[in-house]
Amino acid sequence: MAVEFESDESTLEGDPRWEAAQRAVRSSALARATQLRAILLFIVRRSILLPEEPISEFEIAYRALGRRSNFNPLDDNIVRVQMGHLRRKLENYFSAEGKNEPIVISIALGSYKPVFQARDSSDLEAQRISTKIDLDRQNQATSEGNTAIIPAPTALPNVSEIASPDTLRSWLIAHWLFILLITCGVTLVCIAVGNFVLNRAVQKGSATDRGLALQHFWKPLRFVNTPVIICVGTVGIPRELVNKPIHPVNHYFAPFVTLGTARAVASLTSLSTQLHIPYVVQSAPSIDLEALKTQPTIFIGGFTNPWTTRLMTNLRFRMNLGPPQEIYDTANPTVHWQIAQTRPNYGPNDYAIVARYHDPITNNIAVIIAGLEVNGTVGAAQFVTSSHQLEQLEHVLPSGWEDKNVEIVLKVPVIGGDSGPDTILATQVW
Repeated sequence: MAVEFESDESTLEGDPRWEAAQRAVRSSALARATQLRAILLFIVRRSILLPEEPISEFEIAYRALGRRSNFNPLDDNIVRVQMGHLRRKLENYFSAEGKNEPIVISIALGSYKPVFQARDSSDLEAQRISTKIDLDRQNQATSEGNTAIIPAPTALPNVSEIASPDTLRSWLIAHWLFILLITCGVTLVCIAVGNFVLNRAVQKGSATDRGLALQHFWKPLRFVNTPVIICVGTVGIPRELVNKPIHPVNHYFAPFVTLGTARAVASLTSLSTQLHIPYVVQSAPSIDLEALKTQPTIFIGGFTNPWTTRLMTNLRFRMNLGPPQEIYDTANPTVHWQIAQTRPNYGPNDYAIVARYHDPITNNIAVIIAGLEVNGTVGAAQFVTSSHQLEQLEHVLPSGWEDKNVEIVLKVPVIGGDSGPDTILATQVW
């Protein structure tokens, strides 16, 4: 039976504050500022849905910027820095490109909650009159030959008239010594601050961009209009049904899920909540093709999920039930990754496929998280929900990959029956 989680989109739809925020993030002022857009949408959404609740620095870092649950604001000032940038961007936007917006969004110093102020028609008229007066003054100055009257400076007394030569010499020496000391002090302070900032930057690496890969991977699902189906593979799928034509599988074939699959589902649902992605959890046997055509879907499981193997026929990297069980490259038949046949359950490595693409069969967004065995599926789920592991993609995929179809082959080490950190073996972007 499907478990539904209520979406907040109905509350936000038509709200002028949310519409103003949407227009702001699409403006030229915020077009290239991915993190600022994420922060603005999060704090506006949060203020509309929970107006009485405060917004903390940790919430912004954890939910908007993809920081880990052990984020410490004392060690990482990313939220304070980015909020300062966001305040200036909003001021610039609403005073220029968004000067005709009916609602002005601002963020007070010392607070992370947005302030919404209505800009009525009288304000707009006053602004237009003020602008016209300024232009008239400029035109008048131009017509008069750009002549400006500058007040004459007040004459300073002659120092030689009020002091003796010895006193004047002492005064000049003391004056220049004072300026020299001030200059040296300012220089030393600047050097110390520069070294401190540089050391912090070296220690943190690209701290500002941390979590960016997580937002890039899940970008297509973050603003969908319908709940995303999390399609869970179940045990008991008969071997002869794995490669059959697409149709709903009878419920009695697969009533259970493995513990590893349950862990993968828990990771995906937790991440969906953090990213504000509405979702529905359903078992693979209970889903038909019509549902997949109307809702984006995340497919969990390889051979335990018949939908995974059926939709994978359109991908470059595919799974073969075997024996031996393997992932193979259709573009290069000599390349394949197999599980050792000598191990009945656990071994040194499992292999998995992660794909995020627009599927031609369902004509919808599909995300596949599938291992040859359960450890591969668990490792793949850890990969797509970890900002640290997804950062590998920023180094191996071409620029702009977040807006394209992506398929990745992973090696998942199996350590004591558990899944270790993944290694990227192959990728395809189209």
